[in-house]
Parts: sequence; structure tokens; C-alpha cells
Amino acid sequence: MFCGVSQEVGRDGICAQAGELLANLKQGSICIVDANVTSPSLHAYFGVENDPRIIGRDSRIGPVMGFTQQVGRGRLRL
Repeated sequence: MFCGVSQEVGRDGICAQAGELLANLKQGSICIVDANVTSPSLHAYFGVENDPRIIGRDSRIGPVMGFTQQVGRGRLRL
């Protein structure tokens, strides 16, 4: 979990870079979850569209991979 000391300080960058590092070091997929449901912003960091349909999604409906998207290089998902 990453939390900035203010809204302007790079919480997204730190989280994204940690995910990219793990994806490069680890076998399998790494999934970053933007838990800020009122003001998500990680999608903007990666330059992908935010999909509001996943809010409240239940993993029993299907695999998590079905409602994530690949970002960056390699095995990183958002």
C-alpha cells in the first residue's frame, strides 16, 4: 500500500514503479489495484482508459484477469 503525504506528491508514480519492478523480478502477473474509488488516477499514469465497471465487481463472477488490463511492459496489470 502506498500513500502520499499530500495530493500533489507522487503516490501514483511510487506505486506504478514498485509494480513495474516486481513485474520485472517475479514470475507470473503483478496486479496494481487503485483503491481510490472516488478519484482513481493510476490509469492516467499508464495512459489507459479508466473502466468504472469494475467497482464493486465480485471475483466469484469470473477470474480477476477478465477485468484487468495489461499496462507497461511484461506482466503488469491494472
